[in-house]
Amino acid sequence: KQWYQRRVRVAKLCTEKKSVSAPQFPVHINKSLPSKVISGQEENNRADIHLIPSGIVNKCICNFSPRSIVVKCLDKTFFVPQNSAFLMSDIFQVNALSILAPSSKFRFIVLDPPWSNKSVKRSKHYSMLSTQNATTHHNKTRKYEEVGYMFDKINLPALLSDEGMIGIWVTNNVSHIRHVLQVLFPQWQVNLVAVCFWLKVTSFGYPIVPFDSPHKKPYELILIGKAKHDYQQQALTAECIDELITFPEEILDSLTSPNEPRDERTTPVTQGSVQKLVIASIPCVQHSRKPPLDFLYTELSKKTGESETNDVDMKCVGGTEFLELFARSLNSGWVSWGNEVLLFQDSRYFQPAKF
Repeated sequence: KQWYQRRVRVAKLCTEKKSVSAPQFPVHINKSLPSKVISGQEENNRADIHLIPSGIVNKCICNFSPRSIVVKCLDKTFFVPQNSAFLMSDIFQVNALSILAPSSKFRFIVLDPPWSNKSVKRSKHYSMLSTQNATTHHNKTRKYEEVGYMFDKINLPALLSDEGMIGIWVTNNVSHIRHVLQVLFPQWQVNLVAVCFWLKVTSFGYPIVPFDSPHKKPYELILIGKAKHDYQQQALTAECIDELITFPEEILDSLTSPNEPRDERTTPVTQGSVQKLVIASIPCVQHSRKPPLDFLYTELSKKTGESETNDVDMKCVGGTEFLELFARSLNSGWVSWGNEVLLFQDSRYFQPAKF
């Protein structure tokens, strides 16, 4: 209960505009920190930096040191990985992230919006966005305006590089998917290049629920869009979208064929100019934790013919060109934004490393 109350206190600061000042950039953590592993015993008695809530909200915290550092705030301990940065704020300050972007902007932006779904409604983990049709009821109108208002506040084209990619996690709700493909992607001037299915499996490698379950699917979707100089909007009909978000039968058949060669089981399926990719992993017990997607950008960059560069722009954190929005955790090599961006960096989610 005390942990939850402290979490709420930090989150409230992000929404009370009168209690926090305009964003201040950047608050760099000392670059000269020694490269030393802090053990679990030391963690309880030592922190690299102590911050009060006003020192962590609406400020960009950058860890340029060669190791993870320990931050204490509100009697809680957080781990900030090396070569990472974060901004904890409300939606009104999100575009200030452009200060951290490299001169060529971010090459890969991942969004994990709090879409409305039944399990979250029951658990009340967080407030949600809805894309219900605003035609009948006042509440539906408010929800529809909320999701439009939320995304209108994020100027993604100003953060995305010329041929960068956007990946947005969606639920299996068709209305959410259509809203992304028919409204948001044209608004951001990106075209769909891949539909990635995150297949959730047990420790034995079986899907967590049957594919034909009427209540829940064993996978989630991430839609990948790519910007181009000569942007032309795709014509995606409802029938086309339904086909694109159907789990590929070729891979579904191979899941039931244990003797199938491994490389064939991971071969992507092409649906016109859009690829279907499947990644499989054991889901985390923590709600809404997603697998890291660094490898997905690398894979798609090769397939879309994007030229790779070895140039590192030191304006961005550790040379990274990746950005995660609506983040609830931090990753090395990424800039992260959200009003709960430190949620899963709490020390209670970590165990001391043994060497």
